[in-house]
Amino acid sequence: MKEKVITPRQLLTPILGYLAQGVPDQAGFEWQEWRIWSIGGGMNNRLFRITQGSFDLAVKFTIRDNRDRAGREWAALHLLQEAGLSIAPSPLLLDQENYPNPVVVQSWEQGVVSSHPPADDREWGRLLDHLQIIHSIKLTATHRGLTRSVLSTASADEALAAIRAQWGWLSAEARSTDLSRLLDRVHCIDWPSWPRVDQTLCRSDPNIRNFLRRPDGWKSVDWEYSGWCDPAFEIADLITHPAYADVTDQRWEWVIANYCNSCPDGDVERRIQVYTALMLVWWRLRLERYLDDEGDASGRLAERAAGWREEKVAQIRLYEQRCAAALPHGGAARVW
Repeated sequence: MKEKVITPRQLLTPILGYLAQGVPDQAGFEWQEWRIWSIGGGMNNRLFRITQGSFDLAVKFTIRDNRDRAGREWAALHLLQEAGLSIAPSPLLLDQENYPNPVVVQSWEQGVVSSHPPADDREWGRLLDHLQIIHSIKLTATHRGLTRSVLSTASADEALAAIRAQWGWLSAEARSTDLSRLLDRVHCIDWPSWPRVDQTLCRSDPNIRNFLRRPDGWKSVDWEYSGWCDPAFEIADLITHPAYADVTDQRWEWVIANYCNSCPDGDVERRIQVYTALMLVWWRLRLERYLDDEGDASGRLAERAAGWREEKVAQIRLYEQRCAAALPHGGAARVW
């Protein structure tokens, strides 16, 4: 008699239906034959680890919006899998129709998660190796349903447009004189241009907590912003992300030099520096939006962490300083 094969969907349908009902945040509870852990940390998704026998899986429910978060994550994980790269979870199931929120199921990956940036040259080198492996997947190779990454620019003009978009989303009350002057200042600079750049796969979310530190090479999770982008922009996104606020200028010089030394693109350093200066302004406006949207939950699936407002105010002060250092009053942009 032919043995009946149970598909992933058949196996997971009961547990997904249970989790979709909105179970309480708990660690290590049981339902039927599944062991379940609720994993915190994100505002736009609900993440669970579930185990049963040999199965050790991550279940991620995302909010519904025009970013297609679950679909992006699914597509990126498939691209990496098809390229034979074991630097991310393996995709198992995507369902965007049968639950209140889209869900993507993938393998649960072990590794050390830390909110602290890499500690030394060896760890920074592993992070750069990881990013360069991702950037080895070219847009011309396959599309697999991916579009441009959620945060993506290919020129200084596009970065300026992204800055203006942040300004446009601020309320009239949040548009302070200082912010208006910053916007004028960044538009008075004669930013360089360059020929069209080949785009690659990019994570588009370099938060250090998305990287799993492992002895055999790093892996990364949370690919819901991923897509095609200029890889130089991803390095600038890394440099300017608030998760790396305590990293020194000397370390960033080291990062840029080491990335460029391993990259055949002769213009990558200039693009990194231009994007970095512009992204500092983008982040200054984005941080203001966090305060401006204080009373708007925007359909998020988790509450803001305690002390989040004080953290954003401190970050705003830091980015005011970084913008002042990166943007001259005229002429060409200077990053450091």
